Amino acid sequence: MTYFLLIVYALISICVGAIPTGFLLARAKGIDIRQKGSGNIGATNVTRSLGLPLGILTLVIDVLKAFLTLYLFKFIYFKYTSNFQLQGLNYNILIIFYSILILSGNIFNPFLGFKGGKGVATSSGILLFLDPVSLLFSFIIFFIVVLLFRYISLGSILAAVSCAIFSIILKRDIILTIGIAIIAILVIIRHRQNILRLINKTESKFSLKKEK
Repeated sequence: MTYFLLIVYALISICVGAIPTGFLLARAKGIDIRQKGSGNIGATNVTRSLGLPLGILTLVIDVLKAFLTLYLFKFIYFKYTSNFQLQGLNYNILIIFYSILILSGNIFNPFLGFKGGKGVATSSGILLFLDPVSLLFSFIIFFIVVLLFRYISLGSILAAVSCAIFSIILKRDIILTIGIAIIAILVIIRHRQNILRLINKTESKFSLKKEK
């Protein structure tokens, strides 16, 4: 029963991570967000294409879907702790496993031809659960970078790197630290085209003005 539950929750994690918030909100307005701006379904492109309110809503939902999925698993694990421990199942390993599945569902979205978001908002929800202090420090770096250079992608990349570094500095559990590093790597890999555009100085700068 325990292993069956773990398998079911793995599928739930992927499916929840894959909920294409920006795509659905845009579709509700009769727009395919993939045909607008950068073509990405995340909060940044939603803000550029549909305005700040929908961009914020996309961000909040993507953060919450990851956070609440992990919180629910924590509740289940500690409610049935003895069952999990009898099977030798470590909480930190499981929570990292589900975190990576949630993020993978978002980045490699099975509902959209395995093309999803950049994973920034979803990984923020994951890190809010795993290590909120490191997330806070990385957010500060994100906002400083965006204010100075107006590149959301650069801020996201540096925030991902810094969150992994802060988890080491703050001496988090080694399993959590490795998990956070994997999450950071996935986010950076998803930004590889942005990195090339940054190098070539063709990356779009962020603006609160809606693109026409």
